[in-house]
Amino acid sequence: MSDAYLRIVDVEVPEEDAPAMGKKVIDRFRKLGLITGKLNKKCVLGEGGGYVPGPAITKYKVYRHDITKFFPPQKGYEFFDHRWNGAEPIVGGHYNSYAFPEAWAGATCSKCNKPISNRDDEFFYAICDAVQKWQEEECRGPVACPLCKKKTDITKWQCRTPLGIGNLSFSFWNWTEFDSPDWSIDIPAIVAEVTGTRSN
Repeated sequence: MSDAYLRIVDVEVPEEDAPAMGKKVIDRFRKLGLITGKLNKKCVLGEGGGYVPGPAITKYKVYRHDITKFFPPQKGYEFFDHRWNGAEPIVGGHYNSYAFPEAWAGATCSKCNKPISNRDDEFFYAICDAVQKWQEEECRGPVACPLCKKKTDITKWQCRTPLGIGNLSFSFWNWTEFDSPDWSIDIPAIVAEVTGTRSN
């Protein structure tokens, strides 16, 4: 079985606020019992470490099929042997590299609300340059729409697979999709509520 993760990216939190905001989100997760323990590198494949799922997971997550599939042992259950199952906070400039470049096949300008042809090589290279500038200089990367010619920050572009450019994100290793009816709690909404900003 291959490992995968879900990622929630806050696309609006300023760089200087990301560490404190990340701590607030982790504190909320801990209070809800979604995570437990100290930050460690034994439950995620990311470099910074993560937190193992907490005691309330079985309260918020209904197991319709394999109750042992995604989370570590809780009292009263035998769990699937899945080592990587933590919640990993990532503070600092980051984006969903796995969605790039496929994401831009469905890119839509937020100014004119028109889709851009996925055969527009000049636009694609402009997007690549903007992402690189955003990462290296930790600043905004404006991109001009080839249709209306108006510039929009790289973080504001809409695409079919969210690119998720932001200073604060959370990866959930081998967790069930958050839009699954098996969940009785809205984890992305919790992040948005704590940060007061927009996530994708």
